[in-house]
Amino acid sequence: MGGVASVSTVSALPLPARKTWRALASVPERSRRGPGSCYMVRGHATTGLLLLLLFAAWPACGADELLVRHGSRQRPMLALTFDLCELSDQRAGFDGAIVDVLRANGARATFFAGGKWMRSHPGRTMQLMADPAFELGSHAWTHGNFGVLPEPRMAEQILWTQAQYELLREELAHAAPEQGTPERATPGQATPGQVTPEHGGAGRLARVPEAIRTFRFPYGRCREQALDMLAGHGIAAVQWDVNMMDAAPGRTAQAISAHVLKNVRPGSIVLGHANGFGHNTAQALAVILPALAAAGYRTVTVSELLAAGTPQSARQCYDSRPGDTRQYDAIFGDGTVHPPRK
Repeated sequence: MGGVASVSTVSALPLPARKTWRALASVPERSRRGPGSCYMVRGHATTGLLLLLLFAAWPACGADELLVRHGSRQRPMLALTFDLCELSDQRAGFDGAIVDVLRANGARATFFAGGKWMRSHPGRTMQLMADPAFELGSHAWTHGNFGVLPEPRMAEQILWTQAQYELLREELAHAAPEQGTPERATPGQATPGQVTPEHGGAGRLARVPEAIRTFRFPYGRCREQALDMLAGHGIAAVQWDVNMMDAAPGRTAQAISAHVLKNVRPGSIVLGHANGFGHNTAQALAVILPALAAAGYRTVTVSELLAAGTPQSARQCYDSRPGDTRQYDAIFGDGTVHPPRK
């Protein structure tokens, strides 16, 4: 078993200066990738004062430079995770049916949300924040490829997502139930952005971490500098050991459920998509969740899984075998925009 930052270490992450966060969020998006937008990363000379201040307010916690692939195999529990990614040139959706199935089965889950996705879907983000069965992790700002991005761009992808998360958390703190967006919802559930009374008040906010503490690499791609950057700030990098492969066109619910049930083990971290680009994910979950319960499995959040025992970690990112995600470098480049059609 490899060592990785424990949950107690991650939970001790010092909070960034709120004034710095708000100042960052007020800067136009186009300035993030323009000339002069660099900042301090491991001692490099920089000009981005706001980002430099943010790093100064966010000191290192000494976490190991490792990637979590799955939790301890000693207990019959697993973590269901769903990516909520949105590239810079797209507006992704939200598969609310996944949340409905999770709630109907009393399942817990972790959603790895991109910062731009959170900005496009503030109501949905706050709804997920407020639900005690769910937790949010980071999936970078615009799904950048950490296998090829230079360090300043990697840090932007991390920090802008953290900033967006905190701004929405602050908004959630002041939200009243009647302020929800009037969209259709399952009876008895909150509409997007609306918080039910049992989730309200100080108790609701106390359950929501003040900063994101877990991160999933887009495309499952990383390199040593990326792992070092996350670890230096106490953020746990989380991969998976079971991929639903629900993003593949034509993927059926039967194929997804059969694959997941065949491959899950105690401590598994299961990857799916909830941004509207998964195929038959909710339908597959309707089969998977009862079967897992019948087999004695309990679903937990990623943080709970990490706290339950020593996780299995690695020093490189991959899907099923080392090196298999490098193919995306040639297809997606830096990963933030769709590749041109040939």
